[in-house]
Amino acid sequence: LLALCLPLLLEGQIGDSYADALRYCSLGRYDLAQTRLERLLLTDRQCIECYELLAQIANTTENDSLAAQWYHKALAVEPDNPLLMLKVGLAEQRLGQL
Repeated sequence: LLALCLPLLLEGQIGDSYADALRYCSLGRYDLAQTRLERLLLTDRQCIECYELLAQIANTTENDSLAAQWYHKALAVEPDNPLLMLKVGLAEQRLGQL
């Protein structure tokens, strides 16, 4: 999970709160990462990276229903994003909704 986002972190393209969430994920502290990301979303509802990381955390903790919800929220922000469409489809397939 961290390997996917580490290049962004190293290049300084993401904020401190998001960086903290990545660090918590790398330590397996998904609860703290989720709390940090949800707080960040209170101030930035357009944070696609936050929704995607929350969905990845849900996938990691085998909560497919929550993962699908987070991917849907990301897709609401970027409705024409083909990668998000694919991720929503995969999450729904795991739930047996497709």
